[in-house]
Amino acid sequence: MSAECRGSGPSIYISIDNPNARLQKLRFDVLIPVVFRIATKSSLTLGRVRVTGRLTGGYTANTNRVTIGMALTDAARAINLIDGNAETSAPLLVVEVAGTAGTFDLAGARDTFVLLKRACESRKL
Repeated sequence: MSAECRGSGPSIYISIDNPNARLQKLRFDVLIPVVFRIATKSSLTLGRVRVTGRLTGGYTANTNRVTIGMALTDAARAINLIDGNAETSAPLLVVEVAGTAGTFDLAGARDTFVLLKRACESRKL
């Protein structure tokens, strides 16, 4: 997963290597459901955001990867969820893309998201 400031706001891209058969069938013309969920290691959910994404890079035998991008407003909602919970004890970010989930450890991520928000806000001036 990568987050960056692009254009007038934050963008999130999720790249999945070796996608399963379901993810290989994603199409460019269909919105893709994405759920960001902050959880503790004991599976307690601290917050959840449901957004949609679009395929920005499709599966081919050469790349063996799919990439999904989110609109600026959806990316901002996800980043606010992550940033607001980054200091929570042992936070995990669960990202569900079209029914397939991955987990990221957010320990120490708060500084990164603060810098990203500042970069995006400074571009709006």
